Amino acid sequence: MKILSCFRTDIFLFYLFLFIVFHPLKQTKKPVFHPFLAFRSIEKRILKLKVFKHLAKETEPATGKTKDLPGHSRNLRGLCLVIKRKQADMLKITIVYDNTSFREDLPADWGFACVIDTGEKRLLFDTGGNGHLLVSNMKKLGIAPTSIKEIFLSHIHFDHVGGLAEMLHQNPDVHVFAPAPLRGIKHAAKVTYINEPQKIGDHCYTTGLLDHIEQSLVIKTNHGGVLFVGCAHPGMELILPAADKITRIHAVIGGLHGFDKYELLKDMDLICATHCTRHKKEIEELFPGSYVDGGVGKIIEFNG
Repeated sequence: MKILSCFRTDIFLFYLFLFIVFHPLKQTKKPVFHPFLAFRSIEKRILKLKVFKHLAKETEPATGKTKDLPGHSRNLRGLCLVIKRKQADMLKITIVYDNTSFREDLPADWGFACVIDTGEKRLLFDTGGNGHLLVSNMKKLGIAPTSIKEIFLSHIHFDHVGGLAEMLHQNPDVHVFAPAPLRGIKHAAKVTYINEPQKIGDHCYTTGLLDHIEQSLVIKTNHGGVLFVGCAHPGMELILPAADKITRIHAVIGGLHGFDKYELLKDMDLICATHCTRHKKEIEELFPGSYVDGGVGKIIEFNG
């Protein structure tokens, strides 16, 4: 008897569900409550709130909560137009390898590397000449090698790629953007060999291989483009116009070698000449308001 009663209850609930979902509503002067439509209405309102919240986060300045954006994008995929930011809201650059040191506990060595945080990802620009020293400096600065998602190599000289093998040993799950002549990179999740200028990620661009020897990295920010150079072997007179085609450059960081056409830097808001730059004193004297020293441990930030 109990089994029969349960069976009849299930049938009754099943038919009630069909009636609620498929029964057509008649036009009446008073609104008729319909559970299924009420649920859909609530769902639509929640969706609208998500859309407004998403768009607000896209347009507000950096608050430290920008990492939540990809999650909202996934929730709304296929349901609304996701507006992607064209510039990075924040940028934090930490020099982890250089000829000089900004901190006594961080050894210096000939070469260059810096870690770049965009708020969405962390990438490594060049790898210095000694992988063990690179990793050691990174760890002292609180940067785990496994937190690096991408590695950008400017050119094939050993003082810029010498630390690559150790970095890939520590973290093989990275995407490497290498100049085309540097073939045969192994043990990386993905390798892209660069010849032509192109976009390589959100806000990130390469000038392409200039003078068949070196590529530079450009990152768009709300202030303008930040240009990262390894040694500037092609010459800043060639690099800057190539970078300006991507966006207006307002900051330069990296080695400038024997660069002495100082007038090219007159519009820069920030100049951080590192590594192989021969004429640091001259640049500092000409542009005291925009020049900053480099060195291992130096941190440069752009916000808002």
